[in-house]
Amino acid sequence: MRRWAVVFLLALAVYLLTLQTGFSWQDSGGFQFRALDFRWRAEDMIGLGIALAHPAYVALCAFASRITALFGNPVVGVTAVSAFGAAVALANVWALVFFHLTERRALVASVATVLLGASHMFWWLATVAEVYTWSSAFLTTELLLLLFAARAEKRFRRGLLLTGLAAVTGLHLSFHNFALLAWPVYAVVFVVWAVKNKLGIWWLLPMVAAFCLGAAPFLQLTASAAMKSGIPFAVTNALVGDFSQEVMGVSERWAPLFKANMALHTLNYLNPLWLFLPVGVWFSSRKTGDFAARCILALAVIHFTFFIRYNVGDQATFALPTLTCFALLAAIGMDRVFGSRLDKFGLSAGAMVLILAAAFPTCAYFGADAAVRRLNADALSAKEKIPFRDEVRYWILPWKMNEKSADRAIEAVLRETETNAVFYGYLVVSAPLIAKQLADPESMGDRKIVCYENFGGYRQPDNDTCRRLMKERPAYAMRRQDAKPAPGLGAIQQQGSFLRLSPLSPEN
Repeated sequence: MRRWAVVFLLALAVYLLTLQTGFSWQDSGGFQFRALDFRWRAEDMIGLGIALAHPAYVALCAFASRITALFGNPVVGVTAVSAFGAAVALANVWALVFFHLTERRALVASVATVLLGASHMFWWLATVAEVYTWSSAFLTTELLLLLFAARAEKRFRRGLLLTGLAAVTGLHLSFHNFALLAWPVYAVVFVVWAVKNKLGIWWLLPMVAAFCLGAAPFLQLTASAAMKSGIPFAVTNALVGDFSQEVMGVSERWAPLFKANMALHTLNYLNPLWLFLPVGVWFSSRKTGDFAARCILALAVIHFTFFIRYNVGDQATFALPTLTCFALLAAIGMDRVFGSRLDKFGLSAGAMVLILAAAFPTCAYFGADAAVRRLNADALSAKEKIPFRDEVRYWILPWKMNEKSADRAIEAVLRETETNAVFYGYLVVSAPLIAKQLADPESMGDRKIVCYENFGGYRQPDNDTCRRLMKERPAYAMRRQDAKPAPGLGAIQQQGSFLRLSPLSPEN
């Protein structure tokens, strides 16, 4: 436990030092304003669907925001939750490799931890407000419980560990639906152990109870939806939300962004240590592969299959559980290649290996950033840039402590627009404005934000209200694509940092 704590604290320190401290764009900003305006009601939590509600995660963010609000910055608490989830995941990876995948080789465990922790998307999502680091934290916790259960000599202890696994899986579901993907593996293990008399079938009852306890926030939303709209709707809404076609892999809506997402994903592998991954896959897939290796390989296949075919706008962010499994498989490969020879490494040699493992991808990110700028190939940026944001740096460099574009945009809003202005836009650009309004309503004056998307309790005003606001107040948008859907829109004209919107003339 002491070593686990050391890894956790070191990882937490790195991510807190590179954390985004201000307001965020896109879904991260959405999580910030959901935490600031937290209300535990089904209609406030559902937003885009129960599958996207993440009730336990939002509750944790709300708690963290209230703590850091005491020090004058409520949104940094929301972002710090991601750093804590990442630190738990990395400490668990170290423990999995050290206790279950190698003969207690600390160097292999440390290298695997650094390999994952310095990967592009893991580092990025550890420093912004997002839920995915906690998916890795729960997945690795579940694996630890499963593998300790496999080693348990007494059936009662094995049953208790699996009951704990069920509770963690339920809580995982209340954070993210990624929890569902591991169920086939756990179910097969349970059936095999029950058939081989390694576990009594009656353990299914406490396991179900423990799962329901952990999943209570998620189940509460599902039950509310079932009472309001029927069981079929509630189940579908809970499983896939409004993304049924994307889950089935048949949607073409986000196809133009697939190449950009895959380009982002390749940045995760700018580390030569990933060469041990195919070796680990090979040894894990052979008949001589042990129970732990086979479980990890099965989870890797399931998560990678889901990720690669889940074509959504932020597809690259869904790779965290896959990367976590890949890091564990790479550790298996490293251990099989070098084996006991690693035991001869001294402290200095081991430290050098770890420094190189972290320094190589860090330098590679700087190199990728410079290369994209030299080629003038802004392939990762949006069609229309978000004001004040350096798109290349935002997408390629994973650390976000110097990412202040949303804060600068808010400052420009306060400086360049009237106190009764109304801003129209999609969630991408509206989220930090809504969060700012919740965090510091006095500074925002009587400004109104019209977000075109219903998200976590936020509801778009009806079209008649939007038209009336445009006629009665100065109206703005950050991008042309945010201006065009505005009800009652007439002309669009650049004014300072933003677009000034004019209403239709009376005769129109």
